Amino acid sequence: MYPMYAYSKKYDADSIILLYPLSDNVSRDGIKYVSDDNVNVYVSFIDLRNYDSSIANLIAKVC
Repeated sequence: MYPMYAYSKKYDADSIILLYPLSDNVSRDGIKYVSDDNVNVYVSFIDLRNYDSSIANLIAKVC
């Protein structure tokens, strides 16, 4: 989380997304961290077995 927060600060972005492959060992719900200075760091998961749909869903959430 901290490196993503640092990238967000460096590039003056209010939000940033960290992507991981989906696994049976993790929750399908995304994780969100909001810092005291209102930087949003999201963790999302991509299903590599169905990546087209997974990426389309992620884009729909972002836009």
